[in-house]
Amino acid sequence: MQVMAKIVFLMDIEEGHLLPSFALAHSLKRRGHEICYLSVIDNEELVKAQGFTFKPIFEKWYPRDFRRKMKRLPLAENGKNIRPFDDLKYRRLEQIADGSYDACFGDMQADMVIISVFLRVDIFLLYYKFNIRPVILTPFLREPGKTLAAECMESFLSIPPSDLGLLIEHLMNLNKTFTSMTQIIDPVNTLHELILCPLQFEIEGADQNPKKRYIGPSIRKKEGVANIRSLYGIPGNKGIIYASIGSQGVRYREHGEHFFRKMINAMKSPEMQHLHMVLSIGPEYDKDLLALLPPNITALSWVAQIDVLEVAVVAVIHGGLGTVKECIYYGVPMLVFPIANDQPMNAQRVSHHKLGISGDITTISEKELLAHILDLSHNVEIRQSVEKIRDIFREQDKSELGAKVVETILASGPL
Repeated sequence: MQVMAKIVFLMDIEEGHLLPSFALAHSLKRRGHEICYLSVIDNEELVKAQGFTFKPIFEKWYPRDFRRKMKRLPLAENGKNIRPFDDLKYRRLEQIADGSYDACFGDMQADMVIISVFLRVDIFLLYYKFNIRPVILTPFLREPGKTLAAECMESFLSIPPSDLGLLIEHLMNLNKTFTSMTQIIDPVNTLHELILCPLQFEIEGADQNPKKRYIGPSIRKKEGVANIRSLYGIPGNKGIIYASIGSQGVRYREHGEHFFRKMINAMKSPEMQHLHMVLSIGPEYDKDLLALLPPNITALSWVAQIDVLEVAVVAVIHGGLGTVKECIYYGVPMLVFPIANDQPMNAQRVSHHKLGISGDITTISEKELLAHILDLSHNVEIRQSVEKIRDIFREQDKSELGAKVVETILASGPL
């Protein structure tokens, strides 16, 4: 009989990293485990809305409303962050050195700490300072050949010298002796890692570390919207297209402008009058900046995405893994226009598995865009491929694979 455990989720600031964790947390809670989240204060409402205990951390460097301000700042055109907030990325090391984690982990007695892969420095602080072997939660798929250890090394090497010196000094004060960065990072190869996606969406060349487990799609719960057509005034005889570049359209600047303009112009075409587009522009984008919308577009700052995907015939997206997984789960062919981060590789996976088409939103013509959308709305081969992987996603979700993997790790002994 499984002994019930206290499981702590230590999560970073990004909603897109936090939201996929909820399905696993709910599954564990249903099986009797106690769940607690530690994160920045901006995540408090999201976590408590799910019914989980929440404790804020690092309020000095990440005060309330930090995330909204961050979203309003753009990305560079090469996809790299140019936000001044990035200067604060490692300043929390001062709080860590002053004992900010001590109150959290000194006497918490957690049976397991599941930590966001994006808190790479924190992984090692838990390991070396509190003798905690955290389980790493990864909401994306790596490039072929890339490893967790290589990611950690890149993160350490990106730390400003003054902050890196602070980290090394802190580790030395724990009576740890290191002769190289590689020696510091080596333990990560022995830690369990949970990948929030089925293995079947991977492509050739993925890292084969036996500690890495693919635990299923981890799909969020539906928002519970009764009827999307009634809510958005969509005629019952029209197929629904969902279009979105995520919640951070302001940050993408040129790409966002291309995306919105081309979506609007495509929907004005006579060939598209049997379809209706639900266009998600994100909470920070000024709707008044959009051109006059045709009657077959509903543009919204916030969209009940899962509820829309449940009835959509095509999705036009930027390729974040969370949305890609939700499209697959609801059997929706995808037109993917990647912009940054893991989106280009996800677009390649979509094309590789014949789940849709990928392209460049800055160069695609409106004629090509129109042709792709119409093709995807009735392409039998692509729809069959989507349905095949959809069935795999749903079976793994139903089986609570992630919770079973966590319980196997718990049963294997002290972490």
